[in-house]
Amino acid sequence: AEGAYQLRATVTTNLTLTETSPAITVTVDHGSGYFEGTTGEGEHTKSTALDTDFGIDNTVGVSDAVQPVTVEVHVSGTALEPTSTALHMTFKDPAEYTPHLEGRETDIGIYIELTLEGGQTQLSLDEVATVSVSYADIDQDGVVDGSDVLEEWLVMKWFNETTDQFEPILSSAVDTAANTVTGVTDHLSVFGLIGEVPAMPLAIAGETYIFLPVHEGGIIELEATGGEEPYTWQITIGALPPGLTLNGDTITGTPIQEGTWSFGLQVTDSQTPPDTDTASFVITVAMPPVLHGTPTATHWGIVCLVVVLVLTVLYRRYNRADV
Repeated sequence: AEGAYQLRATVTTNLTLTETSPAITVTVDHGSGYFEGTTGEGEHTKSTALDTDFGIDNTVGVSDAVQPVTVEVHVSGTALEPTSTALHMTFKDPAEYTPHLEGRETDIGIYIELTLEGGQTQLSLDEVATVSVSYADIDQDGVVDGSDVLEEWLVMKWFNETTDQFEPILSSAVDTAANTVTGVTDHLSVFGLIGEVPAMPLAIAGETYIFLPVHEGGIIELEATGGEEPYTWQITIGALPPGLTLNGDTITGTPIQEGTWSFGLQVTDSQTPPDTDTASFVITVAMPPVLHGTPTATHWGIVCLVVVLVLTVLYRRYNRADV
């Protein structure tokens, strides 16, 4: 319980002589001091008091002996409503709490829900809270214990129940020496330590030298590898042949003018921050070439005429032989 307590120590010797120390005062203040406690197995919650006075800094924390994980929260009383007199820290059971993860996100089983007494979720007056969560790497090999996630991949995110996915907080940083991830947030929610596997480098793929027949419709599908989809394409320099347009990841239309056009294309992925790649393209528009040795309609006409003449000559010779 909070309050001021006076303590004295008394020493008794073998000769039954006693001596009492001067009184000392111990003050217990959960609102501004660091509080550490151990919780049990499964999903469990630890609560600690907060000071909602303007300008008071609250530093509270809890250690979990099961995982083990330590959570420390710094929040100013300025950010709190009068009813937000306590912070509740709930360790989610990774065996039961299995939120949706996106393609490159990896689970390491550390999820903490932070809630305030009174139901406040958004911090007041544009204030922020700092949340620090530890993870285990006992052998110091750079890999989170019990997983194949590298420490440098760790990021703190909050779970958006509306979109059913984890989203970035204001900032997140990993301290591999202290084995902690520290995030800054303007609201309280479920926070998770997520391993984000780096995407492969973004690169434009496919043919960059293209032939199109004039006055014939065509579709050129643009290709890229790596990064994070969806991709966005744009022309950075030059122009397409007249009659063609860039629509999403395709170039479509009917070229109406012969010639050669050079232009640059840039692809941008959906990472934060995004990755980009650029490449030069060349489109040649011309009449379809006639391959040597390939019969045309004129060729077939001559062949047919020769065949008719040969059959006529043979027919006449056959009839004369019968006479």
